[in-house]
Amino acid sequence: NHFNGYCNDSEEVVFIANNTDTLKLPFSFGKQVFCTIESNNPKSEAFIEIDSLMQEMRFAYSEVRSEANRKLNNKLWFSKLQNFGESLKEPLAELYIYAFLSNRSSELHSHYVEDLKSSDYYDKLESRLTEQYPNTTYTQQYISELTADRYLLQASESSGIGQNVFLYTLLILSILLNAILLFRYWKRKQTNTKNLKAKLSRQECVVLDEILQDKTNKDIAQTLFLSVSTIKTHTNNIFKKLNIQSREDAKDLFS
Repeated sequence: NHFNGYCNDSEEVVFIANNTDTLKLPFSFGKQVFCTIESNNPKSEAFIEIDSLMQEMRFAYSEVRSEANRKLNNKLWFSKLQNFGESLKEPLAELYIYAFLSNRSSELHSHYVEDLKSSDYYDKLESRLTEQYPNTTYTQQYISELTADRYLLQASESSGIGQNVFLYTLLILSILLNAILLFRYWKRKQTNTKNLKAKLSRQECVVLDEILQDKTNKDIAQTLFLSVSTIKTHTNNIFKKLNIQSREDAKDLFS
């Protein structure tokens, strides 16, 4: 495979060309190879097939433009690679694919994490490795990495739950604090209103209440059976005692 440097005939080609020249290479998009690879171990073909499939994936990605299609491609290729590995009936080939899918730098890693939450595939792969390749370094490494990933996943989920509880607690405390502040403001407002009205006579308080209802002097006079001039006198006294200049000031003071 000249492209990946898998054979002894791999060469580096340097050429000079202008815009009108063409270059033809003995390249097959089907197998992604330049030469024939021969091996006396029939299982080695599995890795060649996996590499070819990965090359096909990379070629497919080069055609993807939108982020939505890229995410869809990620999901499809994750399933395709994993299913292909399982179909080979060779745990080492599956392990080769697992190393690619679980790589944190891979775009497919997020799908691996989601799959790890619910799929029993990884336990079955562990059983196949343990059965066919017991006590080997790569089997033990797989078990260790799988255990570590599950621990991190569990810790992450626990952290997420704890964070949600913390946020809900903050929200409740914030609501309670705002309620306390509003109550204190209302209480202080009531006290201020009471203190201000304490400066007025009983009749002036009655007139003030009428003023706060947007009634004119004439309306107040008719309601209280008093003359308009008397209402004006009470109004002026109210303004002086409360140190205000107008009816609008009174409304602002008692709003």
